[in-house]
Amino acid sequence: MKRVAFLLKTGSLLLAAMLFIATPGCKDDDEPDDNNNNTKEPEWKYDTQEIPYGSIPWVSGGLLVVCSKQKNLDLGTVHCLNSATGALFWKTTDSTVTRTSPVVYDDYVIYGGINVHALNIHDGGNEWDYQDEILKVAVYSSPLLHDGYVYFGSTQSMIKLDATTGGRSWKNDDQQFFNAGLPAPVFSDGKIYYATLSGFVFQLDAGTGTIGWPLEFENGLDNAPVVTPNTILVGVHEADPGENSLFCYQLDGSTLNWSQKIGQVLCNMTLNADKLYVVGNTMLFCLSSGDGSEMWHYEMSAGSNGAPAVTGGNVYVGNGNGLLCLDATTGSVKWRYATPDKNGFGGPVVSGTKVYVSCEDGYVYCFPL
Repeated sequence: MKRVAFLLKTGSLLLAAMLFIATPGCKDDDEPDDNNNNTKEPEWKYDTQEIPYGSIPWVSGGLLVVCSKQKNLDLGTVHCLNSATGALFWKTTDSTVTRTSPVVYDDYVIYGGINVHALNIHDGGNEWDYQDEILKVAVYSSPLLHDGYVYFGSTQSMIKLDATTGGRSWKNDDQQFFNAGLPAPVFSDGKIYYATLSGFVFQLDAGTGTIGWPLEFENGLDNAPVVTPNTILVGVHEADPGENSLFCYQLDGSTLNWSQKIGQVLCNMTLNADKLYVVGNTMLFCLSSGDGSEMWHYEMSAGSNGAPAVTGGNVYVGNGNGLLCLDATTGSVKWRYATPDKNGFGGPVVSGTKVYVSCEDGYVYCFPL
């Protein structure tokens, strides 16, 4: 990676974006071990009758909000549930909803997808919409919510909107801020960070939208970087197992601290204390964020499309065949859940004493911790 002048990569990478929606010595997820018989059952599950897989639920104030997409149709739905019981409060279906992850601010449910929209949290009624004055229809990322504003990357710009009114504070269209995984931007110390399918990580000033620096990789990025007070960690879509796919740089983008060969990094990573939890291909790694050294790894039976959730000494991770809970210190399996058809689970979210996760079987699940 190197510091570069602003470049715009288009063509085959953008086309691929629109079409995109091994380390030995560890035990495979399908192999029996002393803990693998400990199967956890859900407290409840809610049938979206669509596909919520890829949308991370937002849970707050006794409510759960999640997006889903209809099969083979240009329609999707925003669902608002009772987080304790899974009972439906309301749902709104239209052509703007994709499987992005919503946020809630005061009385507003805000989501990206086809343009940007806000619904009333109480009844699902429309509150405001955002449409670019030049590109009337664009694909927008999941939102970052910070201090009363929401930030979105899109196929043609990065924008900052007032979360209450939808009014735009700024737009930067110097670059394409598109990422096939549609992750939310990252905020840290007055700066916004966003990784793109074209192989760049951009730092922008949160107040003005001005680009501070770009970093360029040879491979595209399908996830969000992890930012610490002094460093930035980036996982890339590197198909060659002999090449580095995880990088840690000084936050000014000038100096490489360390790198690791862990396979393709497609989903978001999670930093907890000084440990980085990251999925490379089908392997879940726990690494030191300081020097990249490995604490443990666990080989799953399939890859993942959502970040691990870490809390209470446990790691919760969804993969293409089920949901796992592992010991955060040792990597040993505490419990697992799989549907009869071994459907994929997305990125889980923990709230209170529950873990919530969407699944490609059409359901949103709630498990006790």
